[in-house]
Amino acid sequence: MSRSNAAESGGPSLTLVQRLDARGFLSLTLRHGAPNLLTLGLHGFWGRSAIRRRLWAATDMNGEPLDYGGLGIELLIGALAKLLVVAAALAAALAAVQGLGVWGAPVALIAAASVALFMGFCRFVSFVYLATRTEWRGQVFEVDGSSAAFALGELRDAALIALTLGWWRPAADRRRDALLWGGLHH
Repeated sequence: MSRSNAAESGGPSLTLVQRLDARGFLSLTLRHGAPNLLTLGLHGFWGRSAIRRRLWAATDMNGEPLDYGGLGIELLIGALAKLLVVAAALAAALAAVQGLGVWGAPVALIAAASVALFMGFCRFVSFVYLATRTEWRGQVFEVDGSSAAFALGELRDAALIALTLGWWRPAADRRRDALLWGGLHH
């Protein structure tokens, strides 16, 4: 149930308060910035987790703070898996075009479509990960919906964005955000 119609339907309304002091991020920047530079960005996953923990702790919902329990290693594993699958699909598309010439175009199109599907799946799973690692009052959030249905919607939107030369992107972004945030519940 969204915040706007929760109160209208007699359900409890939610009050979000952000009590973040931006100066507190200086210590995080210093603590995670140098290791991130030294590891060529690899430490950024741990820094992202620390930032989320700080942001969530400074966000109160109905007077109680949120708690983020995600780990940098989880973010790294997800990013590596995504990178491997996308790289393999793009390599297959390139090999098809180089090896088959004009006849490789359908194979390349299938590879590009599989990347769009996979990216939609990853986007949904990443949102679910974020929701299930966020606690409020000792319970985690959940997301309604299907990763397969969401991925198919992303494929459709990718095709429409390509066909309209980018004009469909705002509508696609609104659709995606409505599906993700509209399915979030506690």
